[in-house]
Amino acid sequence: MRGMLRDKALRVIISSLLISDLTANDLRMMSRSIMKDPSFLWDLATLLEQMVDKFNLHKNEYDSESNFETNELVSRALDAIQRRRLSKQKILKLMDRISPESVVPAETIGIPIKKLITTYFGMNSPSRISDFVNALEGSDSEDPYLRGILNR
Repeated sequence: MRGMLRDKALRVIISSLLISDLTANDLRMMSRSIMKDPSFLWDLATLLEQMVDKFNLHKNEYDSESNFETNELVSRALDAIQRRRLSKQKILKLMDRISPESVVPAETIGIPIKKLITTYFGMNSPSRISDFVNALEGSDSEDPYLRGILNR
């Protein structure tokens, strides 16, 4: 997430929590849960995505174009994953390599790969998404680290 957007989102989330009827103890427990349990952030991100979709927040022509492009990239990524027979663990390593600041939960066993990919795409810039898809498709042959991960 870009710096200004991230800062704005954090301010809005914190201010909403502070004006809620949650007690100080509730807020501390939530803070600890965020720090210790990566699935908490995953659930929060998934819920946020569902609410945006459910209420069609800020949908416009650009969004449908963007969704078409995203669907095409997801399709390319899934094709490359299937063709190369990559495990979820290898996919997660590649995601972490390309954008280490993206929070991907440690417990992804029950999450379908398509959902994992679409969530990852939603958390990253177009250039990082392109880097990821290119790496999956083998366009990163100059980078020995990525080539090693993909060839395992």
